[in-house]
Amino acid sequence: MTETIKNDDYIFNYISNKSIKNIMTDEIKYFFSDKRKICMVKTDNEKIEFYGKLSDIEADLSKVPFVRTHQSYLVNCKYIKNTSYNHVELMDGAVLPVSQSKRKNIYNIFGKYNVNVSKIQRRFLSFGMG
Repeated sequence: MTETIKNDDYIFNYISNKSIKNIMTDEIKYFFSDKRKICMVKTDNEKIEFYGKLSDIEADLSKVPFVRTHQSYLVNCKYIKNTSYNHVELMDGAVLPVSQSKRKNIYNIFGKYNVNVSKIQRRFLSFGMG
């Protein structure tokens, strides 16, 4: 049985300007990192920067349908429109990279959270994997 979790049931907490802030996870399109700095991109395209590790955020959001597409990107599955061999396209047209090591993970997360993946997309995601 697959588990379906709604993003709007969860709040993400982060520290910015020495204070704890909260945001509903359904307002987050994706995170990307550059060294120790994280940039959170919201659905209104506002970018919020704070310090942290993407791996810690990924662990905090383990029960919410976010997928690690690349070492530097953590994407909200709710906003993924298309997947291909080397990128995901978001509903707003943004294109984010998919690394070779993360392709299988994308397929597993999509399956776990009941996100539709076509047969063609499965072929792209499984291409070159053992």
